[in-house]
Amino acid sequence: MVPALQLSELDILNSARSHLDKNGFTSETVLFKELKSSGRKNWMDPDNGDYILFVEEKAFQKAMQSLEVFFGISG
Repeated sequence: MVPALQLSELDILNSARSHLDKNGFTSETVLFKELKSSGRKNWMDPDNGDYILFVEEKAFQKAMQSLEVFFGISG
């Protein structure tokens, strides 16, 4: 699993996870403070939210495209 998204709103993150589930992607939520420093990426910032969404590494690109649809972001 690799980190894909950081959010402060758990309800929104859970909706995003539900969207991913419906589209066949596996994901999990981890609290930022529970991540080991070695698991943190340089884009992660504790001020940007308490929750990190992880997706399967092999499906990362397609999961991100699915999240773009969920959030209404066009590429």
